[in-house]
Amino acid sequence: MEYYIIPENIATEFQGFQKNNIALHFTKTNQGWWVINTNCQEKIFTEITWSEFQTIDLSKEDFVPNYENKPLVNGYRVVNVLDNYDNTILITLFKEELFEIVRTYEETWTDETVFEYVNQLD
Repeated sequence: MEYYIIPENIATEFQGFQKNNIALHFTKTNQGWWVINTNCQEKIFTEITWSEFQTIDLSKEDFVPNYENKPLVNGYRVVNVLDNYDNTILITLFKEELFEIVRTYEETWTDETVFEYVNQLD
């Protein structure tokens, strides 16, 4: 499917902009580009100069998160760490798909503690 690549400032300014019961919804790809599909009612949203934007063909895989901006530890992306305040932490990881592990800690935990837990996997 063909999409317009939208500069971030325009995506931010016009996200959710509505006219004639139609709203603009820009989506971010897993490469960090803001996009919207072509034929998105460009004739209605004349506030935007659509001809200035580059177009690109994308597939659904381009929208699947890869968490490249998260720490990579032993092949796993550390997506999130949640302290349960019962001396356990919930660690959300990504490696082909999201999953969670729960680990116990004594007194406190640090990033290094989390990385140790991840290194123990496999």
